[in-house]
Amino acid sequence: MKTPRQNIDPETHLAAFRRICRLFWGPNAEDCETLQSGEWFDPFEAIAAHGGKEEPPLLMAVAELKAVAAASPSPQALCEDLETLYVQTFINNRGGIAASLYQSSYESDSGSLMGPAAMRMKDRLAAAGLAVSNDRAEPPDHLGIELEYLYFLLSEGFGGSPEHLSGAADFAENEMAPWVTEMRDRLMEAVVIFYVPAVNVLLHLLRRIPR
Repeated sequence: MKTPRQNIDPETHLAAFRRICRLFWGPNAEDCETLQSGEWFDPFEAIAAHGGKEEPPLLMAVAELKAVAAASPSPQALCEDLETLYVQTFINNRGGIAASLYQSSYESDSGSLMGPAAMRMKDRLAAAGLAVSNDRAEPPDHLGIELEYLYFLLSEGFGGSPEHLSGAADFAENEMAPWVTEMRDRLMEAVVIFYVPAVNVLLHLLRRIPR
């Protein structure tokens, strides 16, 4: 018997992953517009509507994101606030960043980049005939790149390839969810607004990919 989430239109799943992926590359004008208008949240609320009793945590995270977006006087102000927060949280902060966007950082006490996770991701991309675009200039285990790879698997899977759909579920659950959970915990310790609920939304998606 199918679970409710398996009855969701595949495009809704893909739209949710597209939006959450863009969020972790940093804010942009289009997303700030739709965050304030409420349109950005449509696929997540559709997923929650199909999930029954499993979905209150998703709705709570969405409500927290909406509250942050609504607190800014304009989309432009929201983008400026989120850009500052993004840089201070993930890229550069005098007291140290709250969390890293690279999986390798969670594999060693030193937080080194280009560790085994990056090598595994490089191999996955090569096996799929994919490559990191030159304008990214990021290690392959950046959260955004892993999400783009996951999106590729989902697109192929929803297009009729059970192998890709199963691979997406395995990659999300076994490779991504553990380190993204640790990232969320570090963000919670630092009391980072916006990105804590954003990661909670992401974790919800990672753990509920249909097979």
